[in-house]
Amino acid sequence: MKSAYTYIRNYYRDQPRGSCLKLLTDTEVRQIVLIRHARPDVERPLRVDFKEAEEYLNAYRQSGIIVFDDPPVCTENLPLMPVYCSTLERARQTAHHIFQEPKFTLIEDAGLRELDRENMRLPFRMSHSWHTRISRIAWLLGIQQAEESFREAMQRVNKGAKKFDRLSETQELIIIVAHGFQNYFLVRKLRKLGWDRVFDNGNEHLSVKILVKQESPGN
Repeated sequence: MKSAYTYIRNYYRDQPRGSCLKLLTDTEVRQIVLIRHARPDVERPLRVDFKEAEEYLNAYRQSGIIVFDDPPVCTENLPLMPVYCSTLERARQTAHHIFQEPKFTLIEDAGLRELDRENMRLPFRMSHSWHTRISRIAWLLGIQQAEESFREAMQRVNKGAKKFDRLSETQELIIIVAHGFQNYFLVRKLRKLGWDRVFDNGNEHLSVKILVKQESPGN
């Protein structure tokens, strides 16, 4: 596994920046590719009170994407295959824009939706970024209630990690288009299942994370 891991890591590391990432298809090592959705087509305010934060969050949840020209991964060399995406519109549109039918079959999976939270009802205006941080931390700690608790969200992500781990036994290359926090925690869960991260170019929109797994000899 060590030599295969090193080869794949170097393969992705040595590709030129500024162009789409060419995924490795001639290997028996299992791969899971996680792509974050493109930038949402909604303007983020600089400062907000609770009402304005609510208006933005509702618009963000329903938003599509700003159409982009340069895809994060190349598709010309890929075989006919399914691509899994979140049911939220910004992820759906991103997946459709990169992986066009009929070559790719898009499979929407509600388990890949973002780890959502609600806004804290704060009594004063502040920067939107700080309002979001405070609200998310309160949700993580169980102080701020939401439709799904952090514990429930982790159970959902863990279930998804096990699902894709099993699926990789028959589908060696799996591509997922989802969300920032969803991908972050999915990587953590997959690594506990024996996956190794070989590529990660950050957390910005259209960022890519790649994990690999190869069974030990004798398995």
